[in-house]
Amino acid sequence: MASAPGGTNKMVGLILVVVLASAAGFSYVLMTNTENPIDSGDGPTSPILDIDDAIRIDGDGEFQNYTVEYSVPGNGTIDNPYVIQNLSIVEEGICIDIRNVEAPFIIRDCELKATAYYWGMAIYLRNCHSATIERCRTEGGISGIEFLGCSEVVVQDCFVSTTCAGINSSISQRTTIRGNTVFNTTYGISVVCSNRTTIESNRMFYNELGLWSQFSYNCTLTRCNVTDNKLGVHIDVGCQSWVIHSSGFARNMDGNAKDDGSMNQWDDGVSIGNIWDDYSGIGWYSIPGTAASSDRFPRGS
Repeated sequence: MASAPGGTNKMVGLILVVVLASAAGFSYVLMTNTENPIDSGDGPTSPILDIDDAIRIDGDGEFQNYTVEYSVPGNGTIDNPYVIQNLSIVEEGICIDIRNVEAPFIIRDCELKATAYYWGMAIYLRNCHSATIERCRTEGGISGIEFLGCSEVVVQDCFVSTTCAGINSSISQRTTIRGNTVFNTTYGISVVCSNRTTIESNRMFYNELGLWSQFSYNCTLTRCNVTDNKLGVHIDVGCQSWVIHSSGFARNMDGNAKDDGSMNQWDDGVSIGNIWDDYSGIGWYSIPGTAASSDRFPRGS
């Protein structure tokens, strides 16, 4: 463990989000719940306190040593994963940095703030598998929660704000992003070169882009509230076989959605589409973009 992760290796995992940051040029707005529109507020306002040291773990051996030194629960198995919990960290660089770990682990109930906007991160996972991040609050940095080259990662019930990429999945497989609130970011949720990503029951508001994806296949977006962003959802080039339904889109300044991928489906294929605040009530709802996609079962808000 180190109190301040350093060195040039950290830049490798940041390349994709730096590209995202350089592409940004939007402004911020505010979201409300789509099913029952009420002011959702901006979330917690209490400060994140600088109490605990930053964590850097590289490899299963270092993780095991860390658990012994700090009496971390669990034994690193599927039935009894390691649990890092109840930490409050303010760090210029990366608050929790875990790499090259095969053992299952959980990061739970932590409050994390990265103070370096252009390179800091609250949580960074690289080449990890069977990891869960839950009920964490993150602020600041270039990414709130980022995972690169990972699989079987679950991010759930977290509150992510005031960063460039709120929750960023890059070159990862079979990940789940569920029940999170993401606001006041450039890219609320970004999915880059990450296949079989499940995105469900998230609230994305006050972002320049609620969700953005490139070069990602066989992903799903369901039961999400995407409202009052600059642009709601952009399924960009190289995306294919996305399925998007049961979500609400409203008051996104430059449009609710855009599809520049191919063969993406904006309904469940049977009877359920999405809620659109600008739906005329007649026929299919056309999704702007080169894919020429449509929601065949749209509803108005």
